[in-house]
Amino acid sequence: MLEIEVIGLEDQKVIELLKTLMDGINKRFDEIDKRFDEVYRRFDELDKRFTKLEQRMDNLEQRFDKFEAQNKLEHQQLMQAIREVDNSRFEIRRVQ
Repeated sequence: MLEIEVIGLEDQKVIELLKTLMDGINKRFDEIDKRFDEVYRRFDELDKRFTKLEQRMDNLEQRFDKFEAQNKLEHQQLMQAIREVDNSRFEIRRVQ
C-alpha cells in the first residue's frame, strides 16, 4: 500500500511537470505565431509598395511611349521641312 501512494505521488509530479512543459511549449508557440503575424504584416506592406512601384513604372512606360511617338512625329515633320527647304533652294537656283 505504501508503494501505491508513492507511485500516485510520482504520477502527480509527472502530470504537473507535463503541464508545466505544455504551458511553456504553448507560450513559445504563441510567441512564434505573433512573430509570423508580424512577418505577414510586413510582407503585406511590401506587396503594397511593390504594387505602387509597378503602377508608377506602368505610368512612366505610358509617358515614354507617348513621348517616343511625339518625338517620331516631330522628326518626320522636321525631315519634311528640310526636304521642302532643299527643294526651294533647288528651284531658286534653277530660276537664277
